[in-house]
Amino acid sequence: MPSSDSSVDTTPLSVTEEVDLGLQQFPPAFELQSLFPGDRLLRLHPNWFVSDFEQDQDQSSFTVTIKDYVTDDELMLSGSFVFNIDETELLHIRLLDPIVAKISFLTRDGKLLVQICTPEKIDADDPLLLWIRAIK
Repeated sequence: MPSSDSSVDTTPLSVTEEVDLGLQQFPPAFELQSLFPGDRLLRLHPNWFVSDFEQDQDQSSFTVTIKDYVTDDELMLSGSFVFNIDETELLHIRLLDPIVAKISFLTRDGKLLVQICTPEKIDADDPLLLWIRAIK
């Protein structure tokens, strides 16, 4: 989905990791958006307090202020949610600033998987993996 933002992120996302969410017999073409309206997905991160969540008119792009309880940092996060791209990709999340990543929720062989693409290898304690485990 095209963005109205004139800046283009050119960071290469070359490292991919998959996480099995442990859900068997996940129905194809499931409407995942009904489970995650608005900022609910971001609020599932166990270390983040989410405030000032704003979405554009078509509900795909967002900006949000996040306070991380572990680091005590406050950051602005931007990105996009695109739901139900096709029968296998139920959600595509693109985090643009300051975290750069593509996160896809996919169905494969009746299972729900999350695929994370980042510029570098993901550390086992990375906040993205913590977030995915919390969604699980």
